[in-house]
Amino acid sequence: MKKFIIIIWTVTSIYAGGEELQGIYLDGFYLKIPFGTFVDDKKTDFLNPAEGTIEFWIKTGWVKKNTTSLFFWGKASNMGSISISAIKSHYICFAIAAENYKRFTVRYKLPDILRSEAWHHLAFCWNITGKQKPRITTFIDGKLLQAKISTIHPEYKFFPLNKNPVPIYLGTGKYLMRLIENHSPEIRIAQFRISRGIRYEADFTPSEKTGIDDDTLLYFPFDKGNLSGSFPDGKKENKITVEKIKIQ
Repeated sequence: MKKFIIIIWTVTSIYAGGEELQGIYLDGFYLKIPFGTFVDDKKTDFLNPAEGTIEFWIKTGWVKKNTTSLFFWGKASNMGSISISAIKSHYICFAIAAENYKRFTVRYKLPDILRSEAWHHLAFCWNITGKQKPRITTFIDGKLLQAKISTIHPEYKFFPLNKNPVPIYLGTGKYLMRLIENHSPEIRIAQFRISRGIRYEADFTPSEKTGIDDDTLLYFPFDKGNLSGSFPDGKKENKITVEKIKIQ
């Protein structure tokens, strides 16, 4: 007997003070975050490929039939990388590729709400530490998504991912080792944050202002197109500016 799970979202895109999220519009542009490099002569902490949380608010209205890259960090699409993409307007995909080409890929059927022109919160949590079976949990507007397709090497083993300084890309990705620079995601993104460890274990209410806490690895609010963000280090924020690059 087939089982069907129905999840109903109630979303409000007008926040405290009656102001709607603005974010940055990636139409004909992508963003390059100099992650793992030096900020004010201080080396930033690395994105931990074994465990973490990536989250952001997004406004899409997707109607495209091609693959849209939302997030990419790493050496190549098939090794040493973490990526988030929307595939042909049907699926959202989170993939981790280890240095030995072993991959962990989870796909979720793209909910109709993500095709609406409203703000929605996405959160991707992962753990491939080797202490337990690798897992990825994904939330939309604080509600857990059920995986449609998942692919993982049967041995459940991953070599350490690339830890050399490599940038984070928002709005584009890589095909093998080549950066994709020939299409625009046409999305708005706001309150982008990466955290150490798994931040969400169950359904939650996403905050309209994510902010910084002790678990924050990097944070870029992108308020009204502002490109400034920070790599928190205790009480010091280590301010940095994202590079906005026009797609040729």
